[in-house]
Amino acid sequence: MGLLDSLFKLGKSRVREAVSGRKPERTLPSALGLRIGASVEFDLLPVRMNAGAFRFALPRTDEPMIVTAQGRFELGEGMIVHRFYSDSSTMLQLLCRDLPGLEDQVEEITLYVPLESAYPENREQIHRWVGPQGRIGAPEFRIADGTRYRRIWFDDEPGPASPVRYTEEVFDEPDSFSRPRRIAQEAMLYGREVAPGRSEYLLPALETTDGESSVTVMVGIDLDRSAVRVL
Repeated sequence: MGLLDSLFKLGKSRVREAVSGRKPERTLPSALGLRIGASVEFDLLPVRMNAGAFRFALPRTDEPMIVTAQGRFELGEGMIVHRFYSDSSTMLQLLCRDLPGLEDQVEEITLYVPLESAYPENREQIHRWVGPQGRIGAPEFRIADGTRYRRIWFDDEPGPASPVRYTEEVFDEPDSFSRPRRIAQEAMLYGREVAPGRSEYLLPALETTDGESSVTVMVGIDLDRSAVRVL
């Protein structure tokens, strides 16, 4: 999905330390103790009770998520998004309040898995996703099986809305001296209610890096903090 390349870090930190003389021990900003190399378990019992209503593919209970990459971007007004990725393309997203000198305060936790992907080959195909009448930003987004999701961001605006643009820095190594990949994204958040008090989210995004574009549609659910266990 563009952001989810396999972790490849062996030996880089040692080479950089030898050349620069500095110790690459400064860890990346994070929250909840999440980090590259961490193992994460989820308590999804409340979700499993309505599993048949979700398009979300629940993780296996006997296989924890192993974090192999970490991303972040700022939203402004003191808010920051941390993202943690696995090799199987699962994404754990934390919306946090940035507290200088302290661990970021977590406001929202969402677990996403990939649903669909596309690889536009030219400008015309890209415009089908993010153009004036593109799918990303339309009031409603329908996936391949016909399930419909309503736009959450800018839900009070009639007609299409411009996708939200941001650039995510994605690190494949657990120290902040490493050089991140920068992925420009144009995204929109959609959702639908699947049970009383339970929503499912859809996050389609056009991702561009090194001049190449791809589209990933992810489906996700909210998690309580108590449902996430970092090992």
